Amino acid sequence: KSLKYLCFISGDNPFTRITNNSLDSDRNCLVIKDSFGNCFVPYLTQNYKNVYVIDYRSYREMTVNKLIDTYDISDIIFVNSVSVALADVTTQNIEKVVGK
Repeated sequence: KSLKYLCFISGDNPFTRITNNSLDSDRNCLVIKDSFGNCFVPYLTQNYKNVYVIDYRSYREMTVNKLIDTYDISDIIFVNSVSVALADVTTQNIEKVVGK
């Protein structure tokens, strides 16, 4: 009962790819986010051919540099809640994804 917010967390996937085949653009972006960023991602689909989304808390497949090379990413967007961004564990999790 005390953790009612957990009903929203099941939508957090380590890696998601969204493709908009109706765009002429070949631009791709990478969104590095926590659950706060889930509501922002759909807005990007009208401006990018592919939107790659990683949740830095659980994604461990490859580093950001490898993702950029593999998927020809032109832009990187960080979407994070301000209160969580200040936590030490957030910095540690982002460093794991970045490959530091």
